[in-house]
Amino acid sequence: MKQSNYFVKTALCLAVLIFAGCEKETSEGEELDIKINSVIPQEFVKIVQDLGIEIHRGTTPPLVEGTFNMNPNLLLSTNIPGDVPVNTGFVAYRITFFDQSSESNGIKFNAVASGESEASNGAVISGSGNNFTVYGRSTVTVGANSVVLGVVYSGTVEGNSIKNLKRSIVCIDDSNNGGVLLSNGMARVFHDPDKDSPKIP
Repeated sequence: MKQSNYFVKTALCLAVLIFAGCEKETSEGEELDIKINSVIPQEFVKIVQDLGIEIHRGTTPPLVEGTFNMNPNLLLSTNIPGDVPVNTGFVAYRITFFDQSSESNGIKFNAVASGESEASNGAVISGSGNNFTVYGRSTVTVGANSVVLGVVYSGTVEGNSIKNLKRSIVCIDDSNNGGVLLSNGMARVFHDPDKDSPKIP
């Protein structure tokens, strides 16, 4: 009888530990989803996902710090009326990821293309294994008008390269677009067609 009680107590303890572990994992995932949603609302993430960028979920992304060259830089897809054709080439893109935190899943990035720059100091990263997705936002200003863009990067870290690197932009705030810039939900996805974006020393 004592042995039977011992097994019952052991089973109960294990059940509590397993449940606590699952609850923690779920809460971490939910917390990350909240952070992502505060940067780019889910409906806009869904738009660029439908246009072809992979969204890698998970709370344990790989380390992606470094500067990478996205060249060639081609338009993969777009939902902007009258936009340039798919596979149109754009200027080479150089992106730097830095200050990545495994505790908060925070990250920063800046990018340069033909003298124009894009930066986000409050980005978030998700993923698992070697796969990652970075979510940030950037404001584009033209004269007196401006829009806020959600910017998403996605790929797989392999050695000193990012494989299958993709970048998307989607307008998430058109309240000051002056009727001439992008409207909410308009998006583009770009990719490196050779699927190999090397780290620059």
